[in-house]
Amino acid sequence: MLTDDFPPCTGGVATWSAWAVDALRTLGPVEVFARQRPDLAGATGVRGHHFSKHGGRHLALAAWRSLLGADAVLATTWPMATWAARLLPRTTPLHVVLHGSDITTGRPTRAFRRVAARAHVWAVSEHLVRCARSWGAEARVLPVPIPERPRLPGGDRWTFVARAHASKGGERFVRLVAAAGRPADLVGDGPELLRWKALADRLGADLTFHGALHREAVDGVLAHSGAVFLLSQVWTRGSAEGLGLTLLEAAARGLPGIGTNVGGIPEAAGLVLDRPDDPRASLAQIEAWWTERRGQEAQRWVRATHGVAPFLETLEVRSARPT
Repeated sequence: MLTDDFPPCTGGVATWSAWAVDALRTLGPVEVFARQRPDLAGATGVRGHHFSKHGGRHLALAAWRSLLGADAVLATTWPMATWAARLLPRTTPLHVVLHGSDITTGRPTRAFRRVAARAHVWAVSEHLVRCARSWGAEARVLPVPIPERPRLPGGDRWTFVARAHASKGGERFVRLVAAAGRPADLVGDGPELLRWKALADRLGADLTFHGALHREAVDGVLAHSGAVFLLSQVWTRGSAEGLGLTLLEAAARGLPGIGTNVGGIPEAAGLVLDRPDDPRASLAQIEAWWTERRGQEAQRWVRATHGVAPFLETLEVRSARPT
């Protein structure tokens, strides 16, 4: 695996990468080459000048000996595959997974076209498949290798888990919580956090801000949750959520997800709000939709659609070396 993000780095790509490695290791050994970050574990750290721009080259050169002996190579975003597409023997399958901003912003480049011509291109949502096609590349949806998780007991609190960035819709959540008059939790850190806190104070929202938490601590917050929200909006240069992994994680724990009609979020959410900037209208829509069964329905859907087995079965279609 060649990746920019790997735990302890947070975010959707890092989480997906860790799940994918665990799934693939049920079939055999997996080597991971990742951008060097503090406390990186379970991967070979790679450093390089301007990594965000030249990460594909740095990773491929650091992993060169392993690439030559690999049965298959998986890059978690297309920029990480740019040099592997050049250097790998043609008989070695190269897989690339599209997650979001690597395909939803900017325009197709020669480097992307070279990767798309060489690799098996996958995407975590139908939304990103359509984005890939608009860039002239064929892609298929790859189920998310989310592990089976025990159902959480749940509670009456609402929860928002995301980086505190304007694109994530935290302000919408604060206003919705204030209108609902119910207790809620917000997990995440970032540039908008102070503004969201000030808004919560001004509106009198019963909202606890936890900042960034480790995964175990997030589970502790979710144990008291009745629903998880991701209220993202389209942001700079048309960037939009590729899927909404937070909502899938919640569903895997038996918690229903509520989101917006942005990017791939409708493919992960149980309920899509029609008017997310109108707290009263959103609250009425939630109350009309809500039943005690929503959490069970979400967990059944995730297990039927995503998971380790569907992930491996789908990848295996194209994994064998040509004879």
